[in-house]
Amino acid sequence: MDTINVAHSAWTTAEQTMRQCGALGKECVVYFCGRRHGDTAASATAAYHPCHRGSAIGYEVPVVELLKLNSWLYANGLSVLIQTHTHPGSAFHSGIDDRWPTIETVGFLSLVVPDFARRGLFGLPGCYLAEYLGSGSWREVCPEEMSKRIRLEK
Repeated sequence: MDTINVAHSAWTTAEQTMRQCGALGKECVVYFCGRRHGDTAASATAAYHPCHRGSAIGYEVPVVELLKLNSWLYANGLSVLIQTHTHPGSAFHSGIDDRWPTIETVGFLSLVVPDFARRGLFGLPGCYLAEYLGSGSWREVCPEEMSKRIRLEK
């Protein structure tokens, strides 16, 4: 089980970005990027907001934007640690979320933020976290484990 510490600047940037998209009635995606420290810890120091098409019921990141993300990651020596996106209402992992992860690596985390992030991220209120198990399978991470897996710095 990895613990990912998210820098204050990264989560405030992500929160603000998700609220701005949400104010337009559109889902938003932000990637928390950083570095791993061995097998059990990682630090997310940046929030990357790709250009994407959003609507009230979904979002799509064009391939060209994923290529830009990969170039940016390589240039900065970073990796995507958490895929984060909003929903207009309650948070859950939809079938589309299950089928189209940004990264198909076992242990990859997908965080869904409810209400277009109006409640913020600190404490992860109402959020849903899923962990990729491989072969298209995911498992829900319970709230108690979620607070151990993702730590938002104050």
